[in-house]
Amino acid sequence: YTLFIRCQDANGNFNQDAYSVSFCVEKGPDTTPPLIVDTNVPSGNPVKFNQTSFELEVYVNEPSECKWSREDREYEDMEHEMECASNLFEMNNQQVYPCETTLTGLEDRKDNEYYFKCKDQPWAQEGDRNTNKQSYLYTVVGTQPLNIVDIGPKEDIFGSTDTIPVFLEVTTDNGHDNGKALCYYYNDEENGEPSGEEDYLLFLDTKSNVHSQRQDLVEGDYKYFIKCVDLGGNA
Repeated sequence: YTLFIRCQDANGNFNQDAYSVSFCVEKGPDTTPPLIVDTNVPSGNPVKFNQTSFELEVYVNEPSECKWSREDREYEDMEHEMECASNLFEMNNQQVYPCETTLTGLEDRKDNEYYFKCKDQPWAQEGDRNTNKQSYLYTVVGTQPLNIVDIGPKEDIFGSTDTIPVFLEVTTDNGHDNGKALCYYYNDEENGEPSGEEDYLLFLDTKSNVHSQRQDLVEGDYKYFIKCVDLGGNA
């Protein structure tokens, strides 16, 4: 095979003579099982509380048929088949073949383990195909509701100047990773409610279970709306 390559920069300049890459593919039999090289969502990622299913793509280094199970079984004994790309033009930009599935049976407050195996060369005779002997282990973390357990200030704020520094303080718990989350706030001149998610502003000090934001305020009554979201999507 010979591949011809041209590249173009942002100003429209490109190489007039194509760069060529030549290589051979050996005709010998394929004796290597397929390899799951990556997933679209990393293993160990949390999901929302009460979420029972999860869409996942796994990426295989060659055209294959793949299955999954909640137990580590032989390929033939795995119950759930995946929808896999098997044509050359279906490779993604990382030159691997995606396999799609919906993982079901997620349970809250635990690590949900799934096992994957693949068999290569869907077009070949059964005796010529290679199957994974070792499963690819993938984990989805079930979570619990995220709670705001404390918020402040709770009293009138006094100072000796016209503008007073006020610190919004929020403490979160549960959810994923013991309340680790991102917190947002909203306030307008009329103390009205936000019209949408885009109105919220991120706390300056956040991404833990204790969150803080300084506001320099003149005399008046203020109403703030607070929202916190963890990595699993609990809010």
